[in-house]
Amino acid sequence: SRYDEAAMLGYAQSHSLKRWQEEVRRAIDQNGSELRLKLPQCDVKIICDFPLEWVSEHDRDTVNRPIIIYHILLDCCC
Repeated sequence: SRYDEAAMLGYAQSHSLKRWQEEVRRAIDQNGSELRLKLPQCDVKIICDFPLEWVSEHDRDTVNRPIIIYHILLDCCC
């Protein structure tokens, strides 16, 4: 609760990273109220070796300030 940023790592073991990015983003959007999604999700480029990175911002009542979550998918397909 003391940090204003966090990261979520996802491991894709089937299909493409793009497909999983679309699935995860859609799930976040569909559950936006429950997840307290504050703004639309947006693409970011932090580390060039990770092709699909994006960010979401969520309200947090317990600490009276939002949290920014960086989402990164790793390709673990053989």
